[in-house]
Amino acid sequence: MKLITAFIQPARLDGISRELLAANILDITVTSCCGHGRSAVLVPSFRGGPDAPDLLPTLLLEVIVPARKADVAIEAIVRAARSGSSGDGKLVVTTLDRVVRIASHPAAHDLTEIRRARIRRVRSRNDRPVASPSGQYGTIGSRQA
Repeated sequence: MKLITAFIQPARLDGISRELLAANILDITVTSCCGHGRSAVLVPSFRGGPDAPDLLPTLLLEVIVPARKADVAIEAIVRAARSGSSGDGKLVVTTLDRVVRIASHPAAHDLTEIRRARIRRVRSRNDRPVASPSGQYGTIGSRQA
């Protein structure tokens, strides 16, 4: 699983959410925040040197996707957020070791363990029994007997 964190301009949110929806990525979290990047403008002060730069309104967009869909999500966000000028935003991609769904959290299980169990179950259905040279039966596929 991957966590994609994007710092975007507020005006770009509608386009980004449409692109993510078109890519079948439905779960997003948006947080309003303030900040500035490298293009911060120093405000001149009345006396002395320049004051600290103004903080600009921005949005923090977070998307958790399976690793196989991370590139699709990144491309969708970049396509909708890019204006070609400085200050379009920034993306950070983080690998998640464990994701737990609170509402349906089984005892001592997490989503990655459940997903591994599903993969094992599918592989075991596709395995077929064969006779080994010693006459014992085993399987061809994910597990050998």
